[in-house]
Amino acid sequence: MLLEVRKLTKFFDAHTPAEVRAVREVDLDVAEGEIVMIMGPSGSGKTTLLTMLGGLLTPSSGTISFEGKEIGGMKPSARVRFRRHALGFVFQSFNLLENLSAIENVIIAGFSKKDGYVRARGLLQRLGLEKRMFAKPKELSGGERQRVGIARALMNDPLLICADEPTANLDRATGHDVMQFLCSVGCEQQKSIIVVSHDERIKDIAHKVFYMEDGKLVRQEPGKHGEVCNMKSHQFFKR
Repeated sequence: MLLEVRKLTKFFDAHTPAEVRAVREVDLDVAEGEIVMIMGPSGSGKTTLLTMLGGLLTPSSGTISFEGKEIGGMKPSARVRFRRHALGFVFQSFNLLENLSAIENVIIAGFSKKDGYVRARGLLQRLGLEKRMFAKPKELSGGERQRVGIARALMNDPLLICADEPTANLDRATGHDVMQFLCSVGCEQQKSIIVVSHDERIKDIAHKVFYMEDGKLVRQEPGKHGEVCNMKSHQFFKR
């Protein structure tokens, strides 16, 4: 199992009158090459959970094991290396550096400019940005910025990609293109992907769909990933 989560819990302002139980005793398994979707209303704890799984937030209790190694037991320097090489994170707010070009934002994920240029260019070309590689973020549309963010998440060839609302604030056609690319990454490259989203269409590329309420995973149902991988994407997705 690539990722094993047991009784993962996150409190904010613990032991105070303002205490918030954002995530409560979540158990979750993600296999290699599996796409998992987490849905739920705003405030249910989805993004907090994803941020902990992505190594960007420390749990209050519980464990996260990656390839059998418990992340919480790693030294800080080891956790940094783990996040840098094993994980890719796609942010809803893009998190691009405004003073850098699209390709520089991708290269900065971990490679030197010399070594990373060819890979970054290839990723951006595959995402349809070959003519926008040297544009600054302010010159890009929301969909283009999101695709730069996806390229950055893939730059270090991670085993697990965490995507927070990857189609939010995108028009339907651009959201469709982002879904197609995530599906191809899962099908062709056998990457594990955890997607937090309100977009019902993402169910169609997932192996498993979880529903979250009040900090807990309350229900699970199968996705349609197998159907998508056995069909051409243009036959399955409807813009």
